[in-house]
Amino acid sequence: MAAEPSPKKRPRPPGEDGDLKRVAEIVMVLSTMGEMRAGGVPSAVEKSLVAEAREKLAKACEIVATGFVF
Repeated sequence: MAAEPSPKKRPRPPGEDGDLKRVAEIVMVLSTMGEMRAGGVPSAVEKSLVAEAREKLAKACEIVATGFVF
């Protein structure tokens, strides 16, 4: 028997939580890599990570209704 969610918690939006966690991981890695290269030109790997994060974040934003966020 599954426990019912607490009425105090907001329901999670439809979609995958893993996508948002992946975006957060990518942002942290890119931030660290940017500090390490001291403002130099981003590598191809960094550019691909930016594209992946942007795509996943855009997909998550499409799913969440404006009223749900505020």
